[in-house]
Amino acid sequence: IDFKLLMQSTDNLDLAMQLFNQAKFISRSVDYTKADAFDGLIRVYKKKLELNNLSEEQRQEYLNNIEIDQAERNFINQKLQRKV
Repeated sequence: IDFKLLMQSTDNLDLAMQLFNQAKFISRSVDYTKADAFDGLIRVYKKKLELNNLSEEQRQEYLNNIEIDQAERNFINQKLQRKV
């Protein structure tokens, strides 16, 4: 999958978010896929923050999601002794 192509429009961002959320939930807690899913979600949230039509509430939600997902990703990578 070409993720750069997926992230060119808001519809594609929503699709990417759904895919990464699915991967996050079906992956085991000590799996590289789970950490990669969190990383993908962080990238989608950052891309969505670049959109001009977001409300302040949506912006804050994405910022909170980034913070939470970064902590989860880092925890999993630490458990896997994975350096990224």
